[in-house]
Amino acid sequence: MSMFALIAILALAAPPAAAATTTPASSVAIAGHGSCFIVYGDNWAFMAEAPKGWLAACGDQALQSTVFTLWPSNESPQALKTIMYVTVSSLGHDGLDDFVKGDIETAVNRDAKSRKANVRQPPMHVGKVRTVSATRRLVHFEHDSGDRDELVEYIKGPTAYFIVALSTLSPAQTARYRGAFQAFLKSFSPMTVQFEKGAKPPSSKH
Repeated sequence: MSMFALIAILALAAPPAAAATTTPASSVAIAGHGSCFIVYGDNWAFMAEAPKGWLAACGDQALQSTVFTLWPSNESPQALKTIMYVTVSSLGHDGLDDFVKGDIETAVNRDAKSRKANVRQPPMHVGKVRTVSATRRLVHFEHDSGDRDELVEYIKGPTAYFIVALSTLSPAQTARYRGAFQAFLKSFSPMTVQFEKGAKPPSSKH
């Protein structure tokens, strides 16, 4: 089943951090230990490794609006409760903190609009922005009812911002998979990409 087919059955569609503009990607699998990938677009790239026990999809096979999507191999595609994903946004002229602030404001405004249409929807809470390093910030998004819980790390790369998220249906699931999320973040390495004059990124390979 392609990741596009999962959109209708995945209760995590349009997560708070998905507000950033994404760029189509191509992917190349690297032979070696584990599931290691390089994912790249016109002017950005990153290398990452899928944690043990997780499946991954890149480029046009990833969940819509993402360039890289992962899910636990022990979860049924018909009833996914947990995903990790990556989106990409242009670097622009704003600093990382301004980018994070803008993305949070977009998520809060979208949540308010959604609750206006559905008064029974619980409000979203945004945790304190934590500084992980000079180029990384971590934010916790959650709802009162516990029906969605999301950890989001914002990463500034050489040519783009990356949003890396763990999205679950409960705080208990977030706690369960936090180790895998941290392992994925540890493997996540933004890169620069260069193509010869006139060359274009090749089509996705899966």
